[in-house]
Amino acid sequence: RSRSRIKPVPILRKGAGYHDTGLREQYCSAAAIRAYLTGSAAGQDKNASHRIASHLPESSQAALLAPDNGFLTLQSFSDMLYYRLLSYREQGFTQFADCSLELSNRIVNSLADYRDYRGFCELLKKKEVTYSRISRVLLHILLDITNETAARGKSFGYSPYLRLLGFRRDAAGLFGRLHAHAKRPLITKPAAAAALLEKAARPVFDRDVFASDLYYGALAQKTGRAQKQEYRRGLVIL
Repeated sequence: RSRSRIKPVPILRKGAGYHDTGLREQYCSAAAIRAYLTGSAAGQDKNASHRIASHLPESSQAALLAPDNGFLTLQSFSDMLYYRLLSYREQGFTQFADCSLELSNRIVNSLADYRDYRGFCELLKKKEVTYSRISRVLLHILLDITNETAARGKSFGYSPYLRLLGFRRDAAGLFGRLHAHAKRPLITKPAAAAALLEKAARPVFDRDVFASDLYYGALAQKTGRAQKQEYRRGLVIL
C-alpha cells in the first residue's frame, strides 16, 4: 500500500517458542528473559542470574543484571494508571485509541477490583478480547493517546518524522544521505523538532516526548538517579 521499496527478509526462528518462559534452549524467548528479570520465574530458581547470563550478550548483562538495574515494567505504572482510570471513570474511555464501548464499560464496572496493571489486564480479558489488546488500550489511556491522535499519526503513514537516536562513526556517511533523501523530517535534536515539523505533526511528537518523560520520571523514583529529560538528550555515537 505504501509502495515501499523495502524488501522483507524473514529469518527462521531458532530455539524456544515465542511464549516459552523456560531457559532450556540455547536461544530462549524474550518472554523468558523478561520473566527472569522481573522475578516471576526466578523466584524458584536459586541460580537465576547465572542461568540468564548465558543467554545475554555481555553488554546486556551489565545493563540488566546489575543490582541497581535501570528498567521498568508495566507494573511500575500501576498507580499512575489507576489515577488515570479514576479520572475518566464518569465519562468513559471510548475517546482513547482502540477502546470500544463494551471494553470501556467493563473498565468502569471493574475499577473496584483494580489491584495493579497486569492483574487488571487479566481481569478484563475475554475470549474475544486478548490480553495484548487490553494492555495496549490501558497504555493508550495512560499516555493520553486518543482516537484523534492515532488518526493524525495514521494520516502521515504512521511516521510523521524520523528520529535518529545514534550511529556508529564508521557509518557517519549515511547521515548525509538520510538528510538528502528522506521523505520525512529527520530529527537529531528534540529541541529542533518545532522548526522541522509541520503543525499537524507536532502532537504526535509531543506524545513521544511525554511518554519518554513519564518513563524516566518513574525510573528516577525507582533508582534515585537524575531524570533524562528528552529535550536534553543527544545522539549516541559509537
